[in-house]
Amino acid sequence: MEYVQILRARRILTWYTGILVAGLIIEAISYYSSHGHNENDGTIPFAILAAGAGAAALIIATLVAPGLSAEAANTTALIWTRPVPRDAIAARFIGIDVPAILLGYAITLVAILMGFAIIGGLGQITYEPAPILRSVALAVGGALMWYAVISAAAARFPGRGPLIAGLSWGVFPVLAALYHAHGFPVWLHDVIFVLDWLNPMAWLGGTTPHGSSSIIPFSVWSRVFGESAIAVALVVVSVRLWSTREA
Repeated sequence: MEYVQILRARRILTWYTGILVAGLIIEAISYYSSHGHNENDGTIPFAILAAGAGAAALIIATLVAPGLSAEAANTTALIWTRPVPRDAIAARFIGIDVPAILLGYAITLVAILMGFAIIGGLGQITYEPAPILRSVALAVGGALMWYAVISAAAARFPGRGPLIAGLSWGVFPVLAALYHAHGFPVWLHDVIFVLDWLNPMAWLGGTTPHGSSSIIPFSVWSRVFGESAIAVALVVVSVRLWSTREA
């Protein structure tokens, strides 16, 4: 049964990679057909690019997360014909989805570097290991948390995974925006803040000269740990909820 998810993940990554390649081709045609020149004398930290590529990981997480929910109708027949514990089925799906998210993120970073290479800008990228590691860890942690929240929310709603995954792109940004909104009663603002603890966007953000720009008031590595801990906990919850649902 997990082979279905392998095919789904491969299809998602293939289409995603194809879109990136098409974008790079368009960039090359546009740049060289107009005899473009890279006149930017500044530099850009790779850590910023790594953080920006995190959006791609969120997209891949959104696309693969509904897979388990989509296969709910087929599990009963599978269990009767080839007895397999439901939690084992769920674990296998997760074991496919997580590498797919990481691979999608890595593909995006490669595409970004290729984009800079096309315009001759690779020399303008600076590489500082510590900031890069923080950016990558925070981005990946946020994507895995996003995946886990969707998985847990869809665990008891067979076939509703795509709907829940789509709604996440409305709910998470709105919750983050509402935290910064003014005019709410104090109690409502507190409720929004509590809900944001399950909002991956609240854990993301970055660092500024004045400190953290995220809603969750922790350091970067504390947020990475928090994202990861919540992701693991919600994945365990989703496996339990999915495996114990009524057939």
